[in-house]
This record gives sequence, structure tokens and C-alpha cells, in this order.
Amino acid sequence: MKRHLLGFLVSTAFMVQAGPASANLLTNGSLTGPIANGGVPSGWVVVSPSPDTMDENNNVGVPLPGAPFAITPSGPSPDGGTWVGFARDGGFIESFGQTVGGLVIGQSYQLSWYVGNFGTSCCGVYDDPNRVEALLDGVSAGLGSTIALGSGWTYESIAIVATATTQLLSFQLGNTDRSYFSLDGIDLVAAQAVPEPATLALLTLCLAGLGFTRKFKA
Repeated sequence: MKRHLLGFLVSTAFMVQAGPASANLLTNGSLTGPIANGGVPSGWVVVSPSPDTMDENNNVGVPLPGAPFAITPSGPSPDGGTWVGFARDGGFIESFGQTVGGLVIGQSYQLSWYVGNFGTSCCGVYDDPNRVEALLDGVSAGLGSTIALGSGWTYESIAIVATATTQLLSFQLGNTDRSYFSLDGIDLVAAQAVPEPATLALLTLCLAGLGFTRKFKA
């Protein structure tokens, strides 16, 4: 009976430590919407003109003759459906974002996405390596890895820290190189909380009790 009780307490302590899974704080993180040249899906806004909504068969928002991807995507993103394409060429920056509420100042959040560097041959070739930059209220909050032109998708995850309870989370390319990236499956969740001292104390007590019980029965 004691062992069953102690086992229950240990399980409870681990459950308290782990906590419930966090839900995505973003609206339409899958970027689902109609194909659009110079438009973004519902829930998102254009921060700097003019990102496009597309899929693997429709580059730069519409199937423009003579303007295919610089390299053909291997297929839809792991998140499926449409995604947003955005470019950079020196001071020319395309950017999009979403206002997020309910944040806790100083709280760390995990921000993740799927990204592809398929480029485009529209308006000159955009095929340089680059990386995704996430911003909070226009201030850089983190950078993804530099990705060269290729046909596949890359999963990335960074930690960002809220500086206000409501902030504009936006995306652009972090380097000035001429590039055109595709972004999909954006997820923003609260980072896993560190166990409180009381939880750790309960866990330690339970483990000590289990050890004592085993020694006593031996």
C-alpha cells in the first residue's frame, strides 16, 4: 500500500513538473488562405510590401509565365496547404506579421516554423543564401540558420522573450542578400516552466521514501 501511494505521489510530482502542453498563441499559424500576389492569409498583416501567398505549384502568388521558382520545391511544406513567400534585396524588405496578446513580460516563448529557400526568377534571380529574422515590435528577437538555395524544407526553432503583454511578431530576411524565402507552420508557445521549489521538494521526498521502503523490505 505504501509503495502504491509513493508511486502515485511520484507520478503526480512529474505531472506537476511537466505541466499541460501549450497551445499555439498565433491565429492561422498554418498560413492557410487563397493564392495571392501581394497578400497574406487571414490573421496576418503585411508589414512591408509585398509578401505573397502561394503553394508548390504557384510561385509569387500567381502562376506567372517565365517566373518559376529558382529551384522546384520537393513538395508541399510539412504543414501542408499554402505558405507565405517574402523577399529581400538590400534595403528592399518584404515583411509580414501578427499582433499577439496575452504575453507575459520577461517570459520565454518557443517560436518555430518550416522554411524553404526556393528563390524566384521574377524580376531578376533571387537565389542567394539567407536566414529568417523574427522581430517583436520591430526589434530583432532572434534569427534562424543561414539556408542555401535548395528544394527541401527546414524546421527551425528559436527562443524569444516578450517585452510587452501585446506585441507585433513579424518576419523578414535577416541578411541583405537577394533572396526569396517560403515560410509555413509558424508556432508560438510558452516555454516549458521550470519546476517550482515545492515541486522539486515533493519529488525528492517521494524518491527518498521509495528508497527507504525498498531498504526496509529487504
